[in-house]
Amino acid sequence: MPDWMLAEIESRKSSSRAFVMPLGKRNGYLFKLGCKCRGAGASYEELSSLLTVARSTHCEAGADPISDAELRSIIAQCMKYAPDNEEEAYIN
Repeated sequence: MPDWMLAEIESRKSSSRAFVMPLGKRNGYLFKLGCKCRGAGASYEELSSLLTVARSTHCEAGADPISDAELRSIIAQCMKYAPDNEEEAYIN
């Protein structure tokens, strides 16, 4: 896994409760985060690791937690996009 992605995961872990995505916003949040990382060249496995951490730390579970199948679907949607220039995507 690239250093920048490890740093992203660690920063999200350290601020794990800095914010919580409420029900109704979680999928969009995970999709946007996944697309940003995909644009920077993330693989399916890397997106899976990152979005699993994001789901558990930043998404309100409530009575309807995001299932593994739903998370895989979000990752599959992100993977439809080709990676951009890694340096540019990470800066934006």
